Amino acid sequence: MNASGFSLADITFQPLPSDCTDLLRQFLYLAIHVPGGEPLPFDIIDSDPVIKRYWQGFGSRRGDIGVMAINAETNEVIGCAWGRALPRAESGYGYIADDIPEVGLAVLPEWQRKGIGTKLLRTLLTSYAADSMVPGQVGWQQISLSTAKSNRIAQTVYENLGFDVVREDEDGDIIMVADLSAYR
Repeated sequence: MNASGFSLADITFQPLPSDCTDLLRQFLYLAIHVPGGEPLPFDIIDSDPVIKRYWQGFGSRRGDIGVMAINAETNEVIGCAWGRALPRAESGYGYIADDIPEVGLAVLPEWQRKGIGTKLLRTLLTSYAADSMVPGQVGWQQISLSTAKSNRIAQTVYENLGFDVVREDEDGDIIMVADLSAYR
């Protein structure tokens, strides 16, 4: 099955495996939006200390949660959504607070605009809403992400899932936050 003749029923959504470093590196690279510019060199994934925070040692921290979309016919991973709760000292581009995980999301180009990213992100948000951050507390309360202000398609998806813009940085990126109570 290819991207042109499928339904969401042909895609399975599963948690990221524990050995997902190479997969996250690939999808993190796809997630970096460069409006109207040349693609970034792939080695930025390994050389930029802030970008490395989103994948290095994934699964080893409290709050590392991820989901992948798999083409059921070919067993190819076609998309990933993941999050990390990074401390202020190691904050990423979408940092709000230590107890608000930051999200990454990417879908292979030929599978984009087919609802897969929306389903991945909705699944991830539901997972965070159910994951107990603190004993006796039900789920994480909020989640954040950073996206280019020029990436209106992504912003619309995020807004439809409950994200609101909370600030804009000097590089023209916007930081968005979603309240996870709607996903409980």
